[in-house]
Amino acid sequence: MTTGSRARLAARLLGGITHPRRLSSLVLFVTDECNARCEFCFNDRLRRSGARGTSDRADPMSIAEYTRLAEQTPPLLQVIIGGGEPFMRHDLASLIALFADKTGAALFSIPTNGSLPQVTTETVAGLLTRCPRARFNIIVSLDAPEEIHDTWRGLRGCFRRAIKLLHALSALARRHPNLGIVINTVVTDESVVLLRPLYRRLRDEFGPNLPLHNLQVDQRATAPGENTAHRVELLRRALRVVAEERRQAGGGNYSPVARLYSGLINDALATQLTSPTPPHRCAAGDKLAVIMPDGTMGPCEPFIFDGFEGRDDWPNLRDYDYCPAALMATPRYRSARRHIENERCGPCAWTCATAASMILLPDNWRRMIGRNARRALS
Repeated sequence: MTTGSRARLAARLLGGITHPRRLSSLVLFVTDECNARCEFCFNDRLRRSGARGTSDRADPMSIAEYTRLAEQTPPLLQVIIGGGEPFMRHDLASLIALFADKTGAALFSIPTNGSLPQVTTETVAGLLTRCPRARFNIIVSLDAPEEIHDTWRGLRGCFRRAIKLLHALSALARRHPNLGIVINTVVTDESVVLLRPLYRRLRDEFGPNLPLHNLQVDQRATAPGENTAHRVELLRRALRVVAEERRQAGGGNYSPVARLYSGLINDALATQLTSPTPPHRCAAGDKLAVIMPDGTMGPCEPFIFDGFEGRDDWPNLRDYDYCPAALMATPRYRSARRHIENERCGPCAWTCATAASMILLPDNWRRMIGRNARRALS
């Protein structure tokens, strides 16, 4: 990271921690359009529409609308871009630069299926130059060796294009220290068996420059009566495989701090997936909020995708002059926040809310340190 991006990150982190009720992280689903057909996609609206986009919904927000939103949003630590495939949105660079300029967001995380290497590389290169004080993490999905990956994604050639993108991003990262690259694998019964051959394929491709490999627990909604401990066991199996392969590869091209952060978040996810009630305070709806492409806003993804109190209708920013604070004051939103505060959520697999909770709520630091200290001493 550059000195400027470190300073901005530190300032935004401090601001997020010291202002307990101020929004600090936004998840922006900028499009419902996607060229893949992933059965394990957590965006249920996408799967129901065949991953072509939800044509029955209102038009996505325009740049003019995002401008009004950004102007009324407090200083942000992080913006997480979601979809759909974000790089299918032609004005993505302008949208992201807008939030970097107006909210001073320090960190942008952008997931992609990697199928658009040229567009993605050009967009990222432009952002790195345009927003030198922001940190960009590009998260490229790879779930299995080539043929199986393409079958699961429903997109022929996706694996090879993702590899091409990773090489192009690696070249950019050598010139821009504010670019991070992450390979993401969704851990399922099927993918955990194929993780070792996938890792070795990536190791052969990238050698000592292998990017950080993140393992993401299956984030689809937990079914009533589901044994969520099984998801945790799959995650732990996958973590052991990656640790073994990483040692053989000589460590990989990422820092101990990144590995520590990933380990702590995975520990928190495992704990909350196996607990009948939340083991820590949750930042969703308070420090973190989710905005869908049409302006619908809720406290976190499950409340929007799965409904709340038997309803799936949520307030829309278009009805509140694009002011997040005004929408967050509505009875519907406040009811959801009380539900979260009273720890009435069940087992949760949502990484965005978990990370925000662990980073921005100091009450959780003591619990997290205590859990890991007890484990280390046992």
